[in-house]
Amino acid sequence: MKPLVSIVIPTYNREKYIEECILSALNQTYDNIEIIVIDNNSTDSSNLIIKRLRETFAFRYIRNNENIGPVNNWVAGIEKAKGYYVKILFSDDTLLPNAV
Repeated sequence: MKPLVSIVIPTYNREKYIEECILSALNQTYDNIEIIVIDNNSTDSSNLIIKRLRETFAFRYIRNNENIGPVNNWVAGIEKAKGYYVKILFSDDTLLPNAV
């Protein structure tokens, strides 16, 4: 089934916040969603945190080979989205459980 809503999480060096951000997207009460985390080649431990979460939770993870800048990273995430609606969730933010 095609997701109605895509939550795109562009990130760069957000090791302090990325886990809480991703978990808030995963914990939505609405379930016809896809979650895409697009990492702009972080140099901190964000990559390790995201990979650890992927061992337990289902979401798409894309890691750029080089930093393409914030706006290009947002656009790349949106282009990968399959949902009719797209929500950009910045990686230092969270969603309440019924946000979607």
